[in-house]
Amino acid sequence: MRFGRILESGDELFAGSCQVSDGAVILQRTNTDDYVRFRVPDTNCPPLPRPNSPLDSGQADVAEPNRWQVIGSPNTSNKWLIKQQTDQIQLSYACYPGDFELEFEVSDLSVLSGNVNGVIFDGIVVELRIDDNNWACVGFGFTVGSLPGFCWQRMVNGQLAQGHVGGPWEPYESVFRARVIRGGSSWTVQFWSADDPIWSNPINLGNIGSGLVWFRIRGLRVWLGSGYGWWSNRNVQGRVRYLVSNSVSPSSIWVQTPVLDLGRRRRLQAEGLPEGVQLAWRGSDELPLPDTWNNTPEGRFRYWQVRLQTSNLNTLLERLEITPYDAPGDDPGDGGGPGDGGDDPGDDPGDGGGPGDGGGQPSLFSLLLRRFRSYWLISAVPPDRRITGPFRTVFGSGGQRRTGENEWTQTSNEERNVGDGWK
Repeated sequence: MRFGRILESGDELFAGSCQVSDGAVILQRTNTDDYVRFRVPDTNCPPLPRPNSPLDSGQADVAEPNRWQVIGSPNTSNKWLIKQQTDQIQLSYACYPGDFELEFEVSDLSVLSGNVNGVIFDGIVVELRIDDNNWACVGFGFTVGSLPGFCWQRMVNGQLAQGHVGGPWEPYESVFRARVIRGGSSWTVQFWSADDPIWSNPINLGNIGSGLVWFRIRGLRVWLGSGYGWWSNRNVQGRVRYLVSNSVSPSSIWVQTPVLDLGRRRRLQAEGLPEGVQLAWRGSDELPLPDTWNNTPEGRFRYWQVRLQTSNLNTLLERLEITPYDAPGDDPGDGGGPGDGGDDPGDDPGDGGGPGDGGGQPSLFSLLLRRFRSYWLISAVPPDRRITGPFRTVFGSGGQRRTGENEWTQTSNEERNVGDGWK
């Protein structure tokens, strides 16, 4: 059986019946393939849209065609060049269920067209939104004059704070970076520029809140005060170069199968893709399964569950391949309950009868063997040999003659006489 890719009957996508951890999300690649990744926005800003191949590489930011949603016509041939008035790029899933530190870089800020009258910011920002009443925008652009700088604006519990713009004001060709940090419900931000490569002291954005964060890159215009006749029709652009999570909680993710009922006690072999990801198992002959997960699939159980996990933010969990099997010496008819360790001494290894033992209806021969198994020795006896009693039963028909108190002599090749031994 297979999870994460449909190649034959019985295979399933992860989204069908598997469960993922809080920091993970399932994304579809094709109609027959999906995968599991961290809930982070990390990217090197490659060309969009992304291809749906190669499959099973496990490398994030490569074959992820449904990860990013594009609005407008941003130029993504060389990083992501975003125009303020028309373009947006956003994630298709929410990020960061816990604390995080996000860093991003912007370059090539410029004014494409238009003018401004008043103290108004126009620029390119990263928006992090919990809901419509709690969000923050952090980025870079222009206010008065021709030198770019940074800006942030935020809303807390429905109250919009006036945006903040600050320096250092740098030349157009400068590269800018920002960090957004959340601890609990408190948010802070830091800024950096290539011409002044020292991170600023943390700036408090307020208690914007905890919980999953929706993420997009877009343009922003902020009135930094009020004045008679202020206006702006500028269209600014900037190139987003990367986004990276310097820290994230939780720090690992997993996807696990539903409980697998193999019908009887069997061993299990599992393979996870890509190579190097961690596997864990748990099994039992009863439900519910134990809480403990093991790193090796030891033992034979009727019920199994398998987990695939990683702590690498750049790794995709691609596929699980699961194969039940019987080892030499295992009883393939054993469907046993708890403590069923196999056959008793003298049991017939071909015995498939009885409810729950995995077999069908026993043959008449099996029933007879079961009835007399502690007494029988069955052999084809040549005419010139004799067997000794005491006798328990005799099969066949034909001539037999007594040669002693406990002795018989075979007189026909058709006979099958049963005694306690040869003589």
